[in-house]
Amino acid sequence: MIDETEDRAKQRYLELEKELDEKTRDFEDTLREMQQKSEEQLLQLKSFFEIERDRLERRLQEERERAQKRYNTTIEDYEAKIREE
Repeated sequence: MIDETEDRAKQRYLELEKELDEKTRDFEDTLREMQQKSEEQLLQLKSFFEIERDRLERRLQEERERAQKRYNTTIEDYEAKIREE
C-alpha cells in the first residue's frame, strides 16, 4: 500500500515536472516570438524615422531657399526704390 502510494506520488511528480518543462518551453517560445516581433517593429520604426527625417530636412531646405529668394527680391526692390528717388 505504501509502495503503491509512493509510486503514484512519484508518477504525479514526474507528470508535473514534465508539464512544467512543457510550459517553460512554451513560455520561452512565446518570449522569443515577442522579441523577434519587437525587433522587427523597432527596425520598421527606425526606417520610418529616417524617411521622415530626410523628408523634413528636404522640406526645410526648400523653405530656406524660398525664404532666401524672397529676401533677395525684397533687397533688390528696396535698392531699386532707393535708386529711383
